[in-house]
Amino acid sequence: AKAKYIAEVHREYGIPLEDIAEQIGDRHKTVQRLYRGLRILEQAEEEKVFDRDDRYRTRFSFSHLYTGLDYEGISDFLSIESDDADALVPPHAMDCLRELCLWLYGSKRERQPPVVERQNPNLRELDQVLRKPEALLVLRGGAGLSVALNHSRPPRQVLEENLSNAKLSLQHARGFLTQGFDRSDTLLRLAGAIADLADDIYEEMERLSSGRRKRRQTEE
Repeated sequence: AKAKYIAEVHREYGIPLEDIAEQIGDRHKTVQRLYRGLRILEQAEEEKVFDRDDRYRTRFSFSHLYTGLDYEGISDFLSIESDDADALVPPHAMDCLRELCLWLYGSKRERQPPVVERQNPNLRELDQVLRKPEALLVLRGGAGLSVALNHSRPPRQVLEENLSNAKLSLQHARGFLTQGFDRSDTLLRLAGAIADLADDIYEEMERLSSGRRKRRQTEE
């Protein structure tokens, strides 16, 4: 509603966006951001690459769009200037606009939920994915935002994070062992599978580490 009001005042009465912002005491460029988001939304619907009525969720989170346009990865993906309130997506990037709207809002017709379930942290994660061509290919392949995000980060960081999370989860499980373990074979087999996997990871890391030490000794 605010964006529509700003657009009406700007278009019908020719009042510059800067003047509107000054009149309402806006010091965070909210007026420009809302107006830009509305223009891109209108363009998407005019070009028939997005239909608000087809969104997957009942609620229309307009803030996902106008906030996302502030991110460099998203604005570069659409081939627009991130600080230009009058920017429109060029014709060659119209498919990218369709994809962005699908990731932000999903589609009932295609039975596809949005990858941005929450603005924080999903919107920033999407921006990070769009900065990396390999991660973008994974997202386009339908693997999901979290999987694509892993492809946008250094492998060592992903490995360390997953090992840390696994350790934390096992520590939590250890705390419930006395009261939670009912001596069932199912839980015992699950714990055994985890132990085997942990051993396999450790042995492989040991092998790689030993091979690196041997190479260093040979070089010396």
